[in-house]
Amino acid sequence: MKAAIAFQVPDQHHFSVSGDVAIRGDPVFCLSYHGPVNREQRAKRMVAVGSGFSCELEHALKELIPFGMVVQGHRVETTQAAAGPEVCERRSVADMELKDRVVVVTGAGSGIGEAIAKAAHNEGARHVVVVDLNGDQAERVASEIGGTGVGLDVRDESAIQKLVEDTLAAHGPIDLFVSNAGYVTIGGLEDSNERIEKMWEVHVMSHIYAARAVLPSMIANGGGYLLNTASAAGLLTQIGSLAYSVTKHAAVGLAEFLSVTHHHQGIRVSVLCPQAVETNIMANSPDAERRNGMAGGVAAGDGIKSAADVAQDCIDAIRAEKFHILPHPEVATYMERKATDVDRWLSGMRRFQAVLYTDRVLPGDAMAPQP
Repeated sequence: MKAAIAFQVPDQHHFSVSGDVAIRGDPVFCLSYHGPVNREQRAKRMVAVGSGFSCELEHALKELIPFGMVVQGHRVETTQAAAGPEVCERRSVADMELKDRVVVVTGAGSGIGEAIAKAAHNEGARHVVVVDLNGDQAERVASEIGGTGVGLDVRDESAIQKLVEDTLAAHGPIDLFVSNAGYVTIGGLEDSNERIEKMWEVHVMSHIYAARAVLPSMIANGGGYLLNTASAAGLLTQIGSLAYSVTKHAAVGLAEFLSVTHHHQGIRVSVLCPQAVETNIMANSPDAERRNGMAGGVAAGDGIKSAADVAQDCIDAIRAEKFHILPHPEVATYMERKATDVDRWLSGMRRFQAVLYTDRVLPGDAMAPQP
């Protein structure tokens, strides 16, 4: 099939679409921009998936054109009849199934990451790459699902780049990249710069490194999916942990940016924001001996979910292309309250902190002058 379409916007710049390339059995149309040279960079490669010309292709074009411009277009050449109304709805469910897909999961040697890797395998993924700082744990999980185990530090951008390159070479295009590595600490302003910066690298920069490494191939392949693990703390806060609160907020903000910026290139993004989950995150914390049962209680008020249940929530959200993944639905209510009256929400959080730290030194007291 070969086809072409021309669009004109109010400032007389023209767009054209043509294509005869097929990816996964679907025709892919590449967008080219015709206008002044200094605006050439505004036209990025664009793909629209569907049989022939459809409403979906027109919607995709509209997303690319600067906001506020009205698009008027007409088909100028085609060798295949336009598709019927039934293809005017967005492809979503069928396109986001994990069957026969290639999946990469970091932080997958245990906990949520391990559960997601196994869930992807159970969904029929063609190959799952299991990544963890602990290479032995990565190999263990990979051996259970017939995947590939890789040991690396997600703070090392060159290692992430190599991970993507090796996966592309061995297994083909990556369809889903789950950036999941993380840990928790206790401390406020008294915490050291070194510890805060390390958490920033794990919780924020690792997501950037992953997206930077995998997006070019995903875009070239017509699209892909990023699932980044944050936390309910990224939507609310984490009492007793400055670094965790700040970095998880940044992780949510990054996911929002990626979703807005790369949607027109076929990239879909979800961000996982659970409260307490049954994992070893607290046992593996560098502050495990300091928690005295406290840190687990901060997020456990609405129950502790199993890692397997959270993984299934992720699979369902990917299938539905849902941005926020909230294994604890109460978090949505807390977000609404925070947005509606932030002062009341802050007052409630202070009361909650006082209850959590009954008979304990309050967070923040470490900054008070010592006698």
